[in-house]
Amino acid sequence: MTQQRCYYHPLRRTRTRYSVGAKIFLLFWAAGLGGMLYSLYSVLAY
Repeated sequence: MTQQRCYYHPLRRTRTRYSVGAKIFLLFWAAGLGGMLYSLYSVLAY
């Protein structure tokens, strides 16, 4: 049981760290996509 607990703890730690990195990446990706759509819309508006 202690072995399973030792195995589960680092997995949970890496998962939380990965989720934070994924949130930052998703935020930057959404900002880039929004900027691209805005530039495309401004080009089409002209």
